[in-house]
Amino acid sequence: MKRMGSRTKTGTAGSTLGRLFLPLASLVVLAICWRLDLKWMTVPIVGFLVVYYFVLPRLISSRLDRFRREALRLLAIGKPQDIQGLVRRNVLLQLFGPRAILDAKLALAFAASGQYLRSIAHFERALPTAIEQERIPLRIGLAKALFVTGDLARAAAEGQKVLDQGTRLPELLAIVARSRVGLAKNDDVTRALIEEGFRLAEDGDPRLMLELTRIELALATGRSPGQVPDAADSQQGFIRAWIHLVRGLVRHHQQDAAAAKKGYDRCIKTDANCFAAAVARERLLSVNSEPESRSSPPVSRQDAPVRRKKKRRKR
Repeated sequence: MKRMGSRTKTGTAGSTLGRLFLPLASLVVLAICWRLDLKWMTVPIVGFLVVYYFVLPRLISSRLDRFRREALRLLAIGKPQDIQGLVRRNVLLQLFGPRAILDAKLALAFAASGQYLRSIAHFERALPTAIEQERIPLRIGLAKALFVTGDLARAAAEGQKVLDQGTRLPELLAIVARSRVGLAKNDDVTRALIEEGFRLAEDGDPRLMLELTRIELALATGRSPGQVPDAADSQQGFIRAWIHLVRGLVRHHQQDAAAAKKGYDRCIKTDANCFAAAVARERLLSVNSEPESRSSPPVSRQDAPVRRKKKRRKR
């Protein structure tokens, strides 16, 4: 994380240097050379200024269009990790180009490759200067990254901003609803978000996220949670970890400590850095601190007498 941050700061500093320092420095040098009667130096300096103000903007515009097309192509074919190399190769854009566009593409690339923690800083830098049509997708990406990494208060706030603007997506509704559950806001607003999400969602990750949120809300409010479908699965690591967490929570609710521990362990092993793993670690401590009598699965009234009869026969 530290190394990535230093690269970003360098790129920002370089961009500022290209826009402000170099033209001003050239004008100062030009004035000094004229004063010292070094008029022959004015030719390369004036040439540089002409290139900087007239040639360079066109070159940057051309490189920027090419960068956008290539970044979109890499995202479309499922190779977001290659965008980092694409940014590094475009030294001209790093020095003189609009930093917001580079940050936006890097944020989307990191998020698409599951590196949500690294994407947050780039989302935050890209948003203030992003053009209007890109701002909503970037804010949705930021809300999801904050949600996955466990910053639920900010995730709910960023997601709500998008909802208030009229964008109603099932995944975003699930993110805001589950963030509210994690913040103990188990009210009618949260239920309404889940119900709206189910009305809009088709099969896939958004519907699964809503189902997991519904189960957690039921557990938090003392209602019957139901079960996570056996076939529930996802290509996204944090959702797979979330599935194991909710299965563990349901088993814990049923006082089946052994099955609960298994679910929590699988959750942590699947994605140790997501919000679900943090909850699983807390629940593991809770299970381990419970008395042995409560940790064991409950014995039904029908099973107990049978066991006692068998012991008497052996005697």
